[in-house]
Parts: sequence; structure tokens; C-alpha cells
Amino acid sequence: MKLDWNVVATSRGGHEYALLSAIGDLGWFESSSAKDVIVGLVDDRAEFLEKLSERLGHDDRIPASLGHVMPVARTVLLEGDPATKPLEDAVAELAGEIGGRSYHVRVDVHGHKGVIHGHHVELLLADVLWDALCRAGHAPRVVFDDPDVVVQVEVLGDRAGVAIVDRRMRERFPFLRVR
Repeated sequence: MKLDWNVVATSRGGHEYALLSAIGDLGWFESSSAKDVIVGLVDDRAEFLEKLSERLGHDDRIPASLGHVMPVARTVLLEGDPATKPLEDAVAELAGEIGGRSYHVRVDVHGHKGVIHGHHVELLLADVLWDALCRAGHAPRVVFDDPDVVVQVEVLGDRAGVAIVDRRMRERFPFLRVR
């Protein structure tokens, strides 16, 4: 699996290859180290989301096989001590993009169970982002019900992708499925 991916897609149980077939021509895609999770590299994430949205109504394989899709802004390798340090740095850098908007952090772990605990990492990253926002002069506002922004982290083995999904994206592309 390449480090430089900018799309993560999950398939409904057992439909990984149908999903790969349905979206494979929209960029470079491959199976990840986690079951039913594929990663991809596309030239333009916004254009990819638009094309995927168009295909939803025309290609029966997509609604039958697609779990969710996440356009990843940055990927990091989870290494060092602690392994989460690169992820903490990546999330802290998002403070400028979030600014005074409401937000929350969500972490989904695929194929790294037992070493990275999603809930613990979620709490850690939430604290890191809170502190970064305070240092930048913002008053952090954590909102779990319809925040302005969701910071979504997808952990795949020893790699993680970080995405910012705003309300407009969630409304326009319901297949993003952030919580």
C-alpha cells in the first residue's frame, strides 16, 4: 500500500472488488491492509466526489458496495514513540483551517486493532486540536450534533489519513458518512 493516498473507501462486507471495479477508473486504487477498505490517489478530490456522486444513480455496483468514502487531505506514517506523534502534529496544523468554527474529531481504525485504540486516539487528538486552537487565539467549540467541521481520521495499519469535512460537503455527498 502506498503512503501517498488521498481517498479512503470502505465497502459493504465482501464487496471490496465490486467497489474497486466501479471506481477504479477515477484514479489509482488498491486494496489496503484492512478488510473491505481500499485506498486511492486521485488528481482532484472535489472532482472525484462529484464524479462518484454522478455515478451513484447510474451504476448499481456503487450503492450496493459502497460503505463510505473519505477525501484525505494528508497521510502520515505512524512511527516513533509515541506512534501517534505524526498524527498529533497533522491535526494540530488544522487549527488555522478550523478557526472559530464548531468541530469534533472522529477516528476510525481499520486493521490496526489492539495497537491503536480509536477512542483513546480520538480523545488525544481532540485535546491536541483544542490546545492548538487556543494557541491560535480561537475559542474552541466542540459540537457533536451537526458541527461546522468534522476532523475525520482514518487509520489503516501503520498509516493514517486526516480529512476535514465541512457541513456543505456532508450535505452534498451523504456517502461521506462521518459521525
